Amino acid sequence: MKPLAFRIRDFRSIKDSGVCSLAGDNVTILAGQNEAGKTAVLMALRDFDQPEGKPPLTEEYMPEGNSEAKPEVSILLEADPDEVNTRLADCVLPEPVHSYLREKRQLWITRSLPTGNFFLEDHVKGIWPKRKPKDATTAPAVEVKPAILALENAGKRLYQFWPTFVFFDSFQDQLPRQIAVEPLQQNIHAETTNQPTPNKLQGQSSVEDFLELAGISLKRVVELKDQDKSLGNYLKARTASITGDFLTYWKQSVDGDQQVELQVKHARNAQGALQLAFYVHDGVDQYPEQRSKGFLWFLSFYLRLAAEEKRDPNRTRLLLIDEPGTYLHAKAQKDVLHLIEDKLAVKQQVIYSTHSPYLLPTDKLHRLRIVLRHGDNGTIVVDRLTHPALRGEGFSDTLSPIITAIGIDIRERIGGLEKHNLLVEGFSDHTYLTAWCSHLKSPLNGNVCVFPGTGADSLPTLASLCIGWGLEFSVLLDRDDKGLKVAKKFERALGVNPIRIIHPDNAAVIEDVFDPDEFLTLLTRLDSSLNVKPNETPSKAIKRQDVDKILLARKFAESPSSYPKSAANFSRLLQTIEKSFGLIS
Repeated sequence: MKPLAFRIRDFRSIKDSGVCSLAGDNVTILAGQNEAGKTAVLMALRDFDQPEGKPPLTEEYMPEGNSEAKPEVSILLEADPDEVNTRLADCVLPEPVHSYLREKRQLWITRSLPTGNFFLEDHVKGIWPKRKPKDATTAPAVEVKPAILALENAGKRLYQFWPTFVFFDSFQDQLPRQIAVEPLQQNIHAETTNQPTPNKLQGQSSVEDFLELAGISLKRVVELKDQDKSLGNYLKARTASITGDFLTYWKQSVDGDQQVELQVKHARNAQGALQLAFYVHDGVDQYPEQRSKGFLWFLSFYLRLAAEEKRDPNRTRLLLIDEPGTYLHAKAQKDVLHLIEDKLAVKQQVIYSTHSPYLLPTDKLHRLRIVLRHGDNGTIVVDRLTHPALRGEGFSDTLSPIITAIGIDIRERIGGLEKHNLLVEGFSDHTYLTAWCSHLKSPLNGNVCVFPGTGADSLPTLASLCIGWGLEFSVLLDRDDKGLKVAKKFERALGVNPIRIIHPDNAAVIEDVFDPDEFLTLLTRLDSSLNVKPNETPSKAIKRQDVDKILLARKFAESPSSYPKSAANFSRLLQTIEKSFGLIS
C-alpha cells in the first residue's frame, strides 16, 4: 500500500494543510521559508505511522489557543483489494468494499492523534456491512469462511501493510572515538531479546549501524580478543567494503583524490578491557569528531539509512528527512541529492524539506511542494509554483530558493561554447522539456538550462539578461497570437537569429505535441472525469475543462516512458532545438 497523498489538520501551526499529493518518482520536496511549518508536516506524518492507540511522538502537538482542535493526519494509500485479501490471510474485505477498491485503487485512512485510532473514509465506512447483533434465543449461525474483516479492526490490520515511516531530523548520535565491546554486546543482546536495556553508550546507534554495514560480528570480535594480529586483520578486511560504498556518495576530495577511508581498530583501556576505536583516515588518522560538522552529518546520515536497508532489504519505507545537508557546502549537498536519488528512492519513497537551492534539482521541479504560512489560515502546502496563495510580496522569499536554483543552473553553465540556455514561457513547458530531454537522452540533457518565464511577454526581458551576461540562448514560444507577436519582437528589437526562435510543429502549444490517444491517457491519470472530444486538440480540451497545466505537466514528468507514441513527436521538437544551438547538423 503505497502512500499517494496526505492531509494534516490541527497540528501545531497547521489548521488544514490541504491535500498534498506525493511525487510519482518517489521523491517529494517540501520547500519554503524557515518557520513556515516544514518540520511540523514531517512530524505529523511520523505520528500517523504509530501502532493504533499509541500517543504521538511529538510533544505539544496541539495548536496554541485552540482547545477545541481535533488533530488528525490522513494518508491516501494505493490499495489493491486482492493483494489486501491475500495479506490478511485469515479474513477478507467485505464484497462492497472490495468492489469499490477494485475501481478506485486507493483509500484514505485517518488517524486521530489524541486517541491514536484509525478511521476509514466516510464512503467506505458507509458501504461496510453492519455486524448483526447476537441473538441468544436463536441457534448460533454457521461461521462463514473466510471471515469478513470487521470495520473496527480495519485500521489496525491495514497498519501492517503500508510502509514504515522513518523520521530523520538530526544526527546527534555520531561515531565515538572508542566504545567498550563488552557493554555494547550486553546492550545489543538486551535489545534483541526485549529485556530491560542498560543505559545506551554514547554513539551506540551509529556504532551498531557501522558494524551492520561492515558485516562485523561482535561475537567474532570477542573470540579474537586475545589474538591481536588476527583481530586487526579481521577488522581491516571488513571495513574495506563500507569505505568503498561510502565513497560512491561522498564525492569530496583532497587535491583531486578521494582519500577518505573509514576505519575501525581494536584498542584496550587502562584496565585492559577491549574497545573498538573509529577513525576517518585521509592521510592521517583522525577521530570522527575532528572532522567538520558537514562530514559528520553526511556520515551519520549514510550509516543510518544504509544500515536500515541492509537489516531488512525487503521492507518498504517512507523516509521523512528534515533539512538534509544543513552543515554541508554546495558540492556536498549535491552528494546528498545523489544519495537520495540513486540509492534511497530506487526502492522507497522519500520526503525531504529544504530551503537550499542546491537540493532543488531544476530538471525535476515536479517534485516541489511549497510550504508557507498563510495568515490566519496557518501552514498550508501548495502543489504548484503558480498557486494563487504564492502571489504577493509577502511570499517572494518563499520562492527565492527555487528561483536561485534555476539561476545557479544558468550561472554554472557559463564558461564554454557548448553551454546553452533555452527560454520557455512557463513552468509547464519547463517540466515537459526537462523530462523529455532526460528520458530521450537528448544532447540537450546536461548541456541546456531550461529557464521558465511567466508568459511569452516575460521572455524578451530574460533574453536581455542573457545578452548582458554573454550567454547563448534560444527561445521556445507557443504558436498562438501572443507567441507569434513576441517572436517578431525578438527578431526586430533584439536582433535574434530566426533559427533561435522555435515554435512547436503543427501545434499551438506544447501539449498539442502529444499523440491524441496518449494525451487522453495523461488527462485521465490526472483526473478520471476529464475527457477529450472527437477531433479536439489537447489545448482546447485543457481550456474547455479548465485543467491545471502545471499539475498535468507534473503528472507526465512522473512517468515519461508511458507515452512512446508522443516520444517521436517530442524527439523532432528537441532536434529542432538542438539544431538551433548547433549541437546537430
